[in-house]
Amino acid sequence: MQKSSKVLNIIIGVLYALLGIIWLISGISSLGNVQILLGTNILTYVCLFLPLVVVFAIIGISLYRLKKNESTGLIALLWVIASVIMFFVGIVLYKQYTSDGTYFETLFYTLAFYFVAVELTVPGGIIIMILTAIKKKIER
Repeated sequence: MQKSSKVLNIIIGVLYALLGIIWLISGISSLGNVQILLGTNILTYVCLFLPLVVVFAIIGISLYRLKKNESTGLIALLWVIASVIMFFVGIVLYKQYTSDGTYFETLFYTLAFYFVAVELTVPGGIIIMILTAIKKKIER
């Protein structure tokens, strides 16, 4: 039982790390597009990197809780909910961008650039929640 729990902790940690790498790659690859659309002022970089900071804070808290052998299911659920919201915001803003060809200087428009990362975060978060539930059952 103890080995299974440790293996699940490692798998969950690797999933968090993979999702963090996906978010980082998405943020770096979006930098050029965001600079074109929003300019090169400080607000541009805040809008681009604020979601990354939030995601890495979530990942850091989750990995810390894994190290302390505490549950990360609620954090994964909140992450999935936030990602679903970002997904729908990205869809709405992408449609607005393509229909009238204008750009919106908002934080929500920047979220549209994280569309691929969000698409992968939702199933990744669900898998983490399932693995967390399995881990809790094994520990009982």
